[in-house]
Amino acid sequence: MLVRNKMITERDERRTAEWLRKEAAARGLKAGRKVRIETMQIDGGGAHRKMIRSGHVTMLHPYIFVCEVGGIRECFRYNEFLGSETGRRVQLNE
Repeated sequence: MLVRNKMITERDERRTAEWLRKEAAARGLKAGRKVRIETMQIDGGGAHRKMIRSGHVTMLHPYIFVCEVGGIRECFRYNEFLGSETGRRVQLNE
């Protein structure tokens, strides 16, 4: 029974905002880092378009992080950095 409760606790911990922030920090996300934003779009004809923009991280918040992209502030979820979202992905620029 203890093993089962421990497994449930670890699984529940993975779903928290705190875990997402820690995982993003472990992968190198912090204020001042340059990022690349890839957005996938499907146009009316069914063709896929990939749009790539770049910017830098300005602030980290409990549920989101803020980037300045082309003079505009834009918010992203940590899931978009960790790669578990479809449509938009944020990656660190080396």
